Amino acid sequence: MGNELSEELQVFIKQHITSLEELEILLLLHKEPNRSWTIEQVFKVTQSNLDSVAERLKNLAQFGLLAMEGTAPLIFRFKPGSPELEQRTSELQQAHALSKYKVIEAIFSAPQSQAQKFADSFKIKKEK
Repeated sequence: MGNELSEELQVFIKQHITSLEELEILLLLHKEPNRSWTIEQVFKVTQSNLDSVAERLKNLAQFGLLAMEGTAPLIFRFKPGSPELEQRTSELQQAHALSKYKVIEAIFSAPQSQAQKFADSFKIKKEK
């Protein structure tokens, strides 16, 4: 793999990674696939925001990248729902190690989020 991200990886990033925090959390759990993590354990490593970490973990589970078990506390493990998701996550790990700026660029070049589109729909538009 050169400095460029494959088209498949770019699509994967656009579909599954919504922020740098989410990237960091996915790569953390990918690094230790047999370990079970609580929200608090992930928070202790990332040191971001506890509520945000919880939301990102749940998002990654909904995307089929993590297994979510239990209720109190919720437990998360890296367990992709398909071999392709596992392959793309490994490719993402490698790309991040080789050229993290290309990965960051791909995250921020993703189309606007649905929430942003919704918020933009309330902007007052000039009539022609």
